[in-house]
Amino acid sequence: MELSKNDVKMTKGIAIIFMVLLHLFCQKTDLPYEPLIYIGNIPFVYYIGLFGDCCVVIYCFCSGYAHYLINSTKPSPYISIKKRLPSFIVQFWVVVILFSLIGLFVDSSDIPGSLSSFLGNLFMYKLTYNGAWWFAPVYLVICLISPVLINLVKKSTVISLIVFSAIYTLSYLVRFDIISILPDTVNICNRITSFLAPFGTSLLPYVLGAIFFKHKIFTCLSKSFCKIKKSIRPFILILCVATMFIAHGIVETLFVAIFTGIGTIICFNLWEKGRFATTVFTFFGNHSTNIWLTHMFFYLCIFKDLVFIVKYPVLCLAFMLLLTVTSSFVINYILKQIKKYTPLNRLK
Repeated sequence: MELSKNDVKMTKGIAIIFMVLLHLFCQKTDLPYEPLIYIGNIPFVYYIGLFGDCCVVIYCFCSGYAHYLINSTKPSPYISIKKRLPSFIVQFWVVVILFSLIGLFVDSSDIPGSLSSFLGNLFMYKLTYNGAWWFAPVYLVICLISPVLINLVKKSTVISLIVFSAIYTLSYLVRFDIISILPDTVNICNRITSFLAPFGTSLLPYVLGAIFFKHKIFTCLSKSFCKIKKSIRPFILILCVATMFIAHGIVETLFVAIFTGIGTIICFNLWEKGRFATTVFTFFGNHSTNIWLTHMFFYLCIFKDLVFIVKYPVLCLAFMLLLTVTSSFVINYILKQIKKYTPLNRLK
């Protein structure tokens, strides 16, 4: 069977946990925490964080999958997708304003900063408060051009794969300064490149999500997987994940995130989850956007190194999730009040 709405939500749940792991632990030196396990001179938790670099791939895949579903089932698919954007923008504004006020209260040197800096973050044209926010304008543009992307997938899967694989590769090379397509001496060129490079690497996983829905790939995979003896299915999934984990530990480049991300999505959704796992991943999926928008404030900006006061990685992760989920409840309460008294509640 194809992924349900809750399956996609749970997949976002694993993605946000990966994002937090990546940003907290993907470093080898000058560690603000105390690892318990080392592989040679490198903390084992570094490799766990490294594996989490597929988080954006998973998010983009989920968006492409959902948008193709909307395109196939809604009478006005583009309107249905665009209706989601005001809600996201308002959610983003709530986070910007809330943490700007917190920055004022704790006398942060950078947040909110000048009026120009505040407006630049609020309207996403100069994002300086939070490094994780680079994906916000990318997501908005992908949603706006989604009809073009979906129509390309509808017309030809093969051409779509070739075109967007090429864009992914070129964008990766530009993003990490392996090649240059615009002169880096001009400020506007730097601005363009800093947007286009991550935007280009986000298109392929989005298109792959659409392709998976178009060809009902999860249905095919599920049917084949069900033919395997039930008792050994978990071991196959563990072996697949372990293989990807080890391979990525050897090849540490972000380029392979497209492969580990798609592999993780497949393994995660072939896994027969119990009630507890379903509840946990659905919970984090529900809060994933707020966790994404707020988590850097608790270790890098405003409350620098706050989550590391508990010293050990597993406690740092738990503390981070506690702080961000608590923030998420506050943000959701504010959004609920806004929707209650504005037309935003009709944009569903």
